[in-house]
Amino acid sequence: MTAEIDLVRAQYEQWVFPLPVENLAGAGKQMSDPGVMSLSYWPARPQRTGLDILVAGCGTREAAVLAMHNPDSSIVGIDISEASLSHSRALKDRHGLSNLTLRQVSIEDVATLGKSFDFVTSYGVLHHLRDPLAGLKALAAVLREDGVMFLMLYAYYGRAGIYVMQEFFRLLGLAQSKEDVDLVRHTLGKVRNDHPAKRFASTKDWQFDAGVVDLFLHPRDRPYTVAQCVELIESAALTIQGWGDQYYYYPDAYLPHDSELYQRIDRLPERQIWQAMELFHGQLIKHHLYVCHARRDPGSYKVSFDDPSLMDRVPVLLEDARRSRDASGRVVMERPGIGTVAFGEPHASVVGAIDGRRTIRECVRSGMNRSPGAESAIGRSVFRQLWRVGFAHLAIRPAR
Repeated sequence: MTAEIDLVRAQYEQWVFPLPVENLAGAGKQMSDPGVMSLSYWPARPQRTGLDILVAGCGTREAAVLAMHNPDSSIVGIDISEASLSHSRALKDRHGLSNLTLRQVSIEDVATLGKSFDFVTSYGVLHHLRDPLAGLKALAAVLREDGVMFLMLYAYYGRAGIYVMQEFFRLLGLAQSKEDVDLVRHTLGKVRNDHPAKRFASTKDWQFDAGVVDLFLHPRDRPYTVAQCVELIESAALTIQGWGDQYYYYPDAYLPHDSELYQRIDRLPERQIWQAMELFHGQLIKHHLYVCHARRDPGSYKVSFDDPSLMDRVPVLLEDARRSRDASGRVVMERPGIGTVAFGEPHASVVGAIDGRRTIRECVRSGMNRSPGAESAIGRSVFRQLWRVGFAHLAIRPAR
């Protein structure tokens, strides 16, 4: 192991991160949880349970949370920090998580586990490796043929203020000491209110010392643009299947569909739509994405809104999506942290027909009487919007 990697390990042994918890009371499901996302990860299969899951860089609690919410699955959590693993072990014992195994193993050495996995999640880890591509390839090597991997990578534009201050603190010779952590806090209190780093002084990580170290005194982290995410993923013979919070990566939640700006963006190739929306927002600090082997059959997972078979897909609302009617009769869709999307008639009746069993065609026919050609246009319009803003899975066969 190189001295550079030892610096990262040393940080997480001394400055345990994320903030440890004594129990998992109130711990909700993670964005990546297969129990939430199974029909997006594997839309051609019924809701999957009994999975072999790897949490690569499990920190103080991520693997324990997954094990608690997926009792029928086998969870393996790995991390380079024994201090972090000790907190995960305490959670395992407290909650009786017999389906959880914890090992001190680096991502680069994941093959030493001698196992393969249906699902791999690595949240906020690859960007700290000396060679992120080598780490990603190591994870890909233990991912099964139809497996899915969920990643969180730091985003380039929204974290600009962090890298400005990291460079400032390096010039001052700051180290990972309690005194220097205090000086970081003092400094952020003195910079201008419009300084790009100021926004991070109100985050939850700012509230504890290990979070401050992770933000501003980390020995190595690198951010990614959307284009760089695509390059990294494809260099590992993987492909991007979707975004965990894909409402950021399409214009549907932000611009009227009949506006010139929306139509200009929407005419771009899909990857350029992602790039354009990253630039449109300008402040994304993380990319959440799920990927699979490039050799996997695209027909088993890819959503094509130009394919006639779209009408045979089954829309299934995400479990935290809420549907209601407002005073004007519109159907209002809402998810925590995303906001709302409203549909007036006749589209409201189509959205109201979603029950997790009807196909898109059946939802359109149930909601309105139209010709086959009009059915396809309406189905594409309504369900593309619901999918793009992250309200619905589009199962390839009826969910069971």
